[in-house]
Amino acid sequence: MTVHQEWVFLGVMICTGVYIGISTDTFRHTIMPLLRNALLYRFLFVLYWLCQTAIVYYILYKMNNGILRFYFLLAVLLGYSAYIVFVQTFYMKCLQCMMHIVRFIWRAIYILVVKPITYILYFCMRCLLYVYNFLKKCMYKVWFKLFGQRLQRLKRFILRKNSNIITILCRFYSTIYTKLIVKWKR
Repeated sequence: MTVHQEWVFLGVMICTGVYIGISTDTFRHTIMPLLRNALLYRFLFVLYWLCQTAIVYYILYKMNNGILRFYFLLAVLLGYSAYIVFVQTFYMKCLQCMMHIVRFIWRAIYILVVKPITYILYFCMRCLLYVYNFLKKCMYKVWFKLFGQRLQRLKRFILRKNSNIITILCRFYSTIYTKLIVKWKR
């Protein structure tokens, strides 16, 4: 590896450190506030750092055939510290501005699209329910006028014929009930 290649690779590793700083702040300020489950938080945190390690190693592999030297890691740390000193405040302001814009767009879509659709569906459901209840009342009145007398006669007939069976069942039930009460009181 020539000196020129070493300097290029050193610059790439410094840029990788800046990338890690940007992605870490983005991850902390966008994903982490949404998570309430501690186990999921830890899992995503470990998964995030595994992905970052894989990305850094992929860059290292493409540039230097996977040969890891100590000063390359120092260059990554130098890039991360340069990000914190020079870029972090500006990037955080930009990130907050982007988050406000996304929230505004999300709320606007919710207010202009989702809420009217839910109100329209609610109104349609209320109208259908009103029509259903109205038709049910009308059909009940028609049904009762057509078959009301017959149903009343059928009801009286069933009660007259089966009143003996009903009294037998009532006696049987009361006998079982009293026996159980007597046994459970002992």
